[in-house]
Amino acid sequence: MKLYVALAASLASSVAAHDSFGASQQYAGPEDQSPEAFTAWHADYVSWRSETAANLDLSNYDLPSVQSWRTSFIQPQLMMHDLSLFDRSRSTWTVDKYLEDVTSRYGGIDSVLIWPTYPNIGVDDRNQYDMHSSLPGGIESLKELVDDFHAHDVKVLLPLNPWDHGTSDSGLADYQALIELIQATGADGFNGDTMDGVNASYWDEALPNYPIVIEPETMYPDQAYNDENDLETNLWSWGYWGYETSPSVSVYKALTGGRHLTHICERWAMDHTDGIQHAFFNGAGFESWENVWGIWNGITERDSALLKRASSILRAFGDLVQGGDPDFIPHIPVAPEKSFVYATQFANETHKVFLLVNRNAFDAADMELQLPCRLPSSPPSSSAASAPSNYTKLAHANCYAGHGATDLEVPIGSFAAGATTVDECAALCDSTDGCSSFTFGNGRCYRRADLYSRTCDQSAEFDTYASSTGDYAKVTDLYAGTALDDAVCDLETGIASVTTTIEAGGIGAIMIDSSAGLDDFTSDFLQTMHAMTHEQPLSDLSADWVPLQQTMTVAPAPSTDADPSLRGPTVDVPATSEFWFEVYGNCLEGDLLPDAIDVQFEWEDTPRREHGQTVEIPALVFDKYTVSNAEYKAFLDATGWVPATTQNWLRDWDEEYIVPEGYESKPVTWVSRDDAVAYCAAVGARLPTSYEWQYAAQGLDERAHPWGNVKDASKVPKFTTGRNMPAPDDRDAHPEGASPFGLEDLVGNVYQWTDQFTDEHTSRAILRGGSRWYPEGSDWYLPQPESLNYHDTFLLLSDSMDRSAGIGFRCVSDAWASISGDMGNSVNDCAGLSSGCASIWSGIDSECVAKCMETKYSFTSSCSPAFGDLASCGFSNCKMACISGDPAAESCVTCSETNCSPAFHDATGFDVDCQYEDECNGGQTATQ
Repeated sequence: MKLYVALAASLASSVAAHDSFGASQQYAGPEDQSPEAFTAWHADYVSWRSETAANLDLSNYDLPSVQSWRTSFIQPQLMMHDLSLFDRSRSTWTVDKYLEDVTSRYGGIDSVLIWPTYPNIGVDDRNQYDMHSSLPGGIESLKELVDDFHAHDVKVLLPLNPWDHGTSDSGLADYQALIELIQATGADGFNGDTMDGVNASYWDEALPNYPIVIEPETMYPDQAYNDENDLETNLWSWGYWGYETSPSVSVYKALTGGRHLTHICERWAMDHTDGIQHAFFNGAGFESWENVWGIWNGITERDSALLKRASSILRAFGDLVQGGDPDFIPHIPVAPEKSFVYATQFANETHKVFLLVNRNAFDAADMELQLPCRLPSSPPSSSAASAPSNYTKLAHANCYAGHGATDLEVPIGSFAAGATTVDECAALCDSTDGCSSFTFGNGRCYRRADLYSRTCDQSAEFDTYASSTGDYAKVTDLYAGTALDDAVCDLETGIASVTTTIEAGGIGAIMIDSSAGLDDFTSDFLQTMHAMTHEQPLSDLSADWVPLQQTMTVAPAPSTDADPSLRGPTVDVPATSEFWFEVYGNCLEGDLLPDAIDVQFEWEDTPRREHGQTVEIPALVFDKYTVSNAEYKAFLDATGWVPATTQNWLRDWDEEYIVPEGYESKPVTWVSRDDAVAYCAAVGARLPTSYEWQYAAQGLDERAHPWGNVKDASKVPKFTTGRNMPAPDDRDAHPEGASPFGLEDLVGNVYQWTDQFTDEHTSRAILRGGSRWYPEGSDWYLPQPESLNYHDTFLLLSDSMDRSAGIGFRCVSDAWASISGDMGNSVNDCAGLSSGCASIWSGIDSECVAKCMETKYSFTSSCSPAFGDLASCGFSNCKMACISGDPAAESCVTCSETNCSPAFHDATGFDVDCQYEDECNGGQTATQ
């Protein structure tokens, strides 16, 4: 037949066109919205689908244990560091808190991919499985977390990082180690990070008793069905899709009879209209990923509402749109041409649901849809006799596969034997399950189903007869939650005209069903949708994307019972008002966002990756070295301090917390930032800020390394890349690597804790200094800083996760704080300072400060008129204002005008370049 010759030609064209998509997971839609374009496109699409899927074994999709996986439409990737998931103060998971948030904002989730590894992995040699064990409470607590999600009917996936072969060897193949972890925690499956399909070894390892859902990050056709046939065991996948005005069709859903579930992922998008609409159009899933590696890319208010409405409809009719209609019809032309409103039909014996998307920037107001309204006929009678009068004649209409109907003949394209008259053809259709129409001409009978006459061919040789015994029932606007009582199915054309409005960039859904009335579920659902869509149009909601604000944690004051004698060697670093602080966040991803990446210093209005600011830094007393194991042990012995949780604490010491032999002078590691804060406070100090650390390491000449601008491996520990991380070098082993101020062990041995920044969802610390080790084999490990102008950020979760073999610390104190304690009362105590000593308060002369500290010289009003007298504005207040350079300090106005030296306090603030000429007890004069 001429028509089928044309069909074969169009099939060849379709396959060639599809091949041109290359690695696409998408099948492009028709070239326009005309019925003619759809007819040609659909014929090609059906032929491509049948041919491509012919060699696939899709039996795994029909396993009873996996049926509920099909309708897991909304899935976020969730950083386990998210503050809504874990309460650090109580050391407990807070699943209810997290779910309440996402449910209130965008309707909740059906599954979750929990993520504890990247971007922190690589800071030490813990592998991906070790990092799961390092979670607070270990694997047992992780199982409790999974159970908490399951109690809310949320499925849980764990990550597989197949690139992680540079850290310590687990001793097992990934497919064994991962399946053991999944089974130990009760998780439902895993996401294959960076994987183009996941081979069947993982599926086979879990069977027969524990089938798992496998979700590769990508799966391109060469792996899916042309090479490894991963589509047979990878029942889910992510989709990184490109978008045109005309929505594309999910290739893997098409090839699996509507059963494969793709979650469309667009992690860096700030407007999710495209992704949500494409997911809805396909009856597919959406990755509601907001906390992206600790960077908050929140879903806007408008997109949250759109996602909530879309997911509500998808869940309500999930059994139909995911696997319930293997021959779902995308791009069925029910909307006016050039309306940019597109529809997909999903149907079963009793229902048809049309999912619509408006790809226009304008509302499709009062738009008339032409919906095929015929449902399959009632069960065939036992008698084959049936009069043609039960049918409505559609004259000169040839309806067949891809052209307005589904072909029931076997093979497709043949005609029914034994029916040479219209009556015989009608009787044969009546006795055939699913037959609701037939096409007859030239003595040949063709049985049909799913008649949609709008796309049938006009023909002088054929007529099509539509059954008038089928069920014609009510039409419901699911999106608006409204019954469309005026919509009537025309028995002759099989079309119901329906008027609806779809918002700009919005969605719609129409249902035709044969039930006599509304069941309780449908009634409740319609009420919910009506309230959701009528109370607040999408246009009333904000589509503005705004980054979260961060706050920098202020270093706690030293403990009131601090013991400075526990502190190791220190170096004085002079004050400056001219330090140019330039640093870049060492982030591997996130460049597609204008803001929100990295951290937000106090002078910045948003988080950002590049930081530059002239910073005023007071005189400081820095630890000369990183804190050693011996010093940390002395602190523990003197104070008896023990952290609230000891998981991973001092992991390289023995069980009795004894320093291993030979480790005394090495930097202490396996201490969290909180552990380090506690130590510094106990010795009368604090952790440095990032800019204080960089100034102490760099000085004022903007050098790239502490010793200069030329990288020199001889000045730092030997760099290694084996799978097992070596112990740090002794902290004093490389004096030639010292900074301009004499600090050692700054870079290339262990990272060092500095600032902490927190937003609503994540806390992160800045690590400075770099490590002597980096795992080989992947660029996804925590990157090493190239110079002093780079820092790393490290996501904080719990003490157990934060403790690392690769991170140590050093302390700092303010110079004035170091001499502000009880230093004696004798006026003559100051006489010991030699003439010409630099101002202690400007911190220029470390020897002078050390001498004052050692002998407890007093700086009372009698000793130094520069700080005022006790009777006027007070020694302490005046001193503090002078040190901070605050000319507006009310408590020091008198001092400024009378007996405070202009060197300390004038209209321009504290001038650090002024020095004393005379002895401390001699009525100093300040000189510039």
